[in-house]
Amino acid sequence: MWRRFRFPHWARFLAALLLAFLIGMAAWQERVARAEDCPSALIAQVNALRTSHGLPPYQVNSILMAVAQAHSDYQASIQTMTHIGPDGSHPRDRVIAAGYGAGHTVFVSENIAWGYNLSPASVVQMWTGDQPHWNTMMGEYYKDIGAGCATDGRGATYYTIDAAYYIGEAPPPPTLEGGTPAPTPTIELPVVPIVRATPRPDGAIIHIVRYGQTLSGIAYVYEVPIEDLLRYNNLTLNSTLYPGQEIIVRPPQVTATSTVSATPTEAPTPTASATPKPTATTEAVASPQSQPTSTISPTPTPAAQDKTTPRGVTVLLGILGGGALMGGAYLGLQWLAKVAG
Repeated sequence: MWRRFRFPHWARFLAALLLAFLIGMAAWQERVARAEDCPSALIAQVNALRTSHGLPPYQVNSILMAVAQAHSDYQASIQTMTHIGPDGSHPRDRVIAAGYGAGHTVFVSENIAWGYNLSPASVVQMWTGDQPHWNTMMGEYYKDIGAGCATDGRGATYYTIDAAYYIGEAPPPPTLEGGTPAPTPTIELPVVPIVRATPRPDGAIIHIVRYGQTLSGIAYVYEVPIEDLLRYNNLTLNSTLYPGQEIIVRPPQVTATSTVSATPTEAPTPTASATPKPTATTEAVASPQSQPTSTISPTPTPAAQDKTTPRGVTVLLGILGGGALMGGAYLGLQWLAKVAG
């Protein structure tokens, strides 16, 4: 007769733990592979946009790559999108400190963004929604680029590109066939004029953002304080608008009404509905520098070291903890089954 063989509990526990570990490792390796491909894909999307408008592609610069990646890592470590580094530095400070420009006058423009489940193509598309971001990607004089991507513990990814050039070298002028210099293309993002929206039946005025429109421009056209727009839409002065975004210019208006009965002895009873508070949802907001700045830099200083904890350690600890929980739950179920039997 065949005899049924039963594995001891400790062997089942180890098997469950090993299975959880292998599944977690596979997911972690896939995530690392995507993160490593992200900067290159981001640059490819930017260069595709440039060539489609007749501009030469940016050249990948190793210093800018390191600076952009370190800044994405820092943003992920604090789970906040910012242009300011851990030491209070700005993009140009970080680029010069890393050695870019070799002491020449440096010009830098930086785009950043963050969000969940975004592709490099969608990030670049979002950056085309306003002139400052557009200028970073389509600058006629910028020559070099670096990019970085980093994901925090919540699964949000932070994207950074740094476009730069420095005085002391001239980018090669474009030429036509036969060596004739080609005219420098002028690339400007089409700006759609702001037109007042028609009030809705409830009195609310909602403006749909178009290319190149700004919050200050909307406030000017609608003749409303910009502070009201910030309050109605949960925005700040650093917030960036993107095409298709709905901006509450005036919230719904509810007028209190009163009714008086035919009997003179009854007083009128006012009835009113509370005005709802507007809410806004922002997806992957990007916040660039308004203008590249130029000053003669002092002697370059060493770049700040990244002191953030490696993400791999955090992920590994999470996998081990999950496996332990699964194993404990399995043993508990086995014990309950034995007691019930």
